[in-house]
Amino acid sequence: MNKIAIFCQYKLEKHLIFKYDRTGKQEAWRARVVNKKGVVQMINYLNKYPLLSSKYLNYLNWREAYYILIVKKNT
Repeated sequence: MNKIAIFCQYKLEKHLIFKYDRTGKQEAWRARVVNKKGVVQMINYLNKYPLLSSKYLNYLNWREAYYILIVKKNT
């Protein structure tokens, strides 16, 4: 994950999330982009190397929202 973040110039954070079951705290990774160039890089990366399971569907929704709210609004 760190090599991907460095290559794409993302800010990568590791944090604990809480689950409502007996497993307690779980580690999770979050990549954050802060400008349009980073968003385009993230979209290109995730189109080439798709996520698995429902995370892929979440990504598709996020990408569509980005295009509607940011790209179409500015054209």
